[in-house]
Amino acid sequence: MINRLVIFGATGDLTALFLLPALADLQAAGHLGDHFQLTGASREDWDSDQFQEWATTQLNRHGGTCPADARKAIAEAARYQRADVTDSVDVASAIAGDGPVAVYLALPPALFPVVVTALHDTGLPAGSRIVLEKPFGEDLASAQELNRLLADLVPEQALFRVDHFLAMTTVQNVLGSRLANRVLEPIWNSTHIAHVDIVWDETLALEGRAGYYDTVGALKDMVQNHLLQLLCLVAMEPPITLGERDLRNRKVDVLRSVRLLTEDDVVRRTRRARYLPGRIGDHDIPAYADEEGVNPVRHTETFAEVELELDSWRWSGTTFRLRTGKSTQGRPQGGRGTLPGRPPLAPRQERRSPTQRAPLRT
Repeated sequence: MINRLVIFGATGDLTALFLLPALADLQAAGHLGDHFQLTGASREDWDSDQFQEWATTQLNRHGGTCPADARKAIAEAARYQRADVTDSVDVASAIAGDGPVAVYLALPPALFPVVVTALHDTGLPAGSRIVLEKPFGEDLASAQELNRLLADLVPEQALFRVDHFLAMTTVQNVLGSRLANRVLEPIWNSTHIAHVDIVWDETLALEGRAGYYDTVGALKDMVQNHLLQLLCLVAMEPPITLGERDLRNRKVDVLRSVRLLTEDDVVRRTRRARYLPGRIGDHDIPAYADEEGVNPVRHTETFAEVELELDSWRWSGTTFRLRTGKSTQGRPQGGRGTLPGRPPLAPRQERRSPTQRAPLRT
């Protein structure tokens, strides 16, 4: 068993919202050893006491369903090390210790190659693991290069490319709802479904994440990983087994069947925008361009939508609409937002076929 976990980028939202509560769940279930050690590494000038206090606060806020003693055990097992993840000396110091270590990169994707190179130069103990959060690379070339670096560092079975969105109960239930439901399974095709909406609208605004979000935007942050994963689960053919290879192959089949967008399709079938000032609940939200840390010149979008069609026997003629947006549930003060050079978003006319196929929304 690996008893050491090092989280690079340990003071971010990912650690607060997901990793710490998940560790508390593992602790409560008895899956962590008695000598478990958690090392948080980040740029903040903190000490271990400050990190433990912060971890306790986040666990109480986001892990309230976990037993109190499990939350306390995780906070007490944590120590902190200030580290520049681009410095191989700092990286080596953070992972130093006896036995194998699990290294979690809760970092922007642009830093992955630098950190992986630093880990390679440092050397990992035998039996170690590396976990990388989405997005994996910036494009095909950078993803291939990152895979090459990782292959030189640890065996493939020691790598975990994680999309935390897939851990959501609703997402995990998609396949069960499709394949085990005797009412839905026979009509899960284009004969009965006119279009599918896969929607992730958030009331949250930027929430102080400009350093990451303003260089990524809604399309890369949500559509190209989270929502495409959901598209695969909704549209895939039944796998022979739920083993990793069979499941992966059926998902890849879906991605290969996506009809490529022409230049005209990009104009007609995609939309980008960013939020204007408004109010959500009892909070006033500034326009995205006025948020602290945002560079308006980048024209980063906070809303993205794309309509796709699949060239497959099951889904020919069905439109799949993938949509996500931050700060989309509040009351705007100045109309709907848009990006320079793009017209304002117009209401969509829902298209129905002569056979009146139904829409499906997730």
